[in-house]
Amino acid sequence: MYLNEIKTVLDLLHLDQEKGIHIIDGNQLYERHTLIHNLDSYSIYAIDIEKDRISKLVELINNAYSGNSEVHCCYLKDSSWKTENVKIKNLEKYLIDKQRVYLLFHPKEGHLSIMEFQELISRLRAPDGCPWDRKQTHRTLRTNLLEETYEVLDAIDQNDCEHLREELGDLLLQIVLHSQIASENGEFSLSQVIHDIYKKITNRHPHVFGEIEVGSIQGVMRNWEKLKDEERNNKDIRKFISILSSIPKKLPSLSIAQKYQERA
Repeated sequence: MYLNEIKTVLDLLHLDQEKGIHIIDGNQLYERHTLIHNLDSYSIYAIDIEKDRISKLVELINNAYSGNSEVHCCYLKDSSWKTENVKIKNLEKYLIDKQRVYLLFHPKEGHLSIMEFQELISRLRAPDGCPWDRKQTHRTLRTNLLEETYEVLDAIDQNDCEHLREELGDLLLQIVLHSQIASENGEFSLSQVIHDIYKKITNRHPHVFGEIEVGSIQGVMRNWEKLKDEERNNKDIRKFISILSSIPKKLPSLSIAQKYQERA
């Protein structure tokens, strides 16, 4: 990014930095599959235009915004700064003759970042928060977690996207609540939960993030089980307990029988 240009761009767009504007190196987008910013924030991308990769850039934006949504574009032309509002559907054609642009995205209604949701749950658990939420523990929330999981499954079976969206939110509430309780107890934080699953997924997909090649879904599954087996050995799990011991005992009976058969 060109930091000496940022102040000029902010002034040109009449933006107050106290609004919490995120300024991002937009060149990272060429290698990503999602946008970097939270859709509930003011965000500016500084991008050096690579003409042969504009389509990739615009595709990411199209995945998050409708074609009729507008983005503020700033660019330098003939030693002076220009700014224009451009519809997303016209963005690819608009960028083709630019060298470097600054794209401003306004907060998008109906979206909220996980950080803001975590703050909400933390507020509920604060000393002056909700008496019910403050009283909860991992154990008291156990039944809630199970019920919300089954409600998600029910929404999937009904093929009801709106219902699924709602139930996934209820399930997320349970996850963030458990993480908040753990954080208060000095056990772990939500960011550590995310870190661990991120690490697990990248480690178990060496055919995507490493150099291993697999030719089929069956190959992926065989490699997945092999990696899980290595993880158990690395943790010395096999020295003390059976390979069947990691199967949750509270699964429905038929699900437990299926898991036993798979392990066998």
